[in-house]
Amino acid sequence: MPVISESEFINCSQAGILCDLSTKDINIANCQLSACNTGISVNNGSCTVNITDNTITNCSYGITALNNTYNAIVGNKIKTNLATAIEVSGTNPASSVFRNTIGWGTGGVGIICKGMDEIRRNTIQANLCIQVMETAKAVVRSNLMLANKDRNGMGLLFSSSLI
Repeated sequence: MPVISESEFINCSQAGILCDLSTKDINIANCQLSACNTGISVNNGSCTVNITDNTITNCSYGITALNNTYNAIVGNKIKTNLATAIEVSGTNPASSVFRNTIGWGTGGVGIICKGMDEIRRNTIQANLCIQVMETAKAVVRSNLMLANKDRNGMGLLFSSSLI
């Protein structure tokens, strides 16, 4: 099982940590990532992905965890990101985005949910706090969403072409 912990990644042109098509469980914990295009990108794996207690600053994208069997994105601090703090799409209904703090200058979307994920107990300050795509089977509960009305901010947006 790949474990990445207590490491620092700065000024990476693509991603501070990038993993694609993993068949082994992945644990990323207690890392500092800054000034990368994407802080952490773990996608398309038939595995469990645990991303916990990391600090991600000044990246265009904070965490992308797309199309993995199970995602647990817990206790991360993501600030001053330009586009999206967390983009998630788990294929298992138990996947969770829990207790993350997003804000202090996030200009785009706090969390984009595309899969079978539970978005719970996050503190989010962004232009658009949570966006749930029509492909998602998400549970969104007990989040603190701080949207700026001066910027026409929005708490929750359900994106669907079926409405």
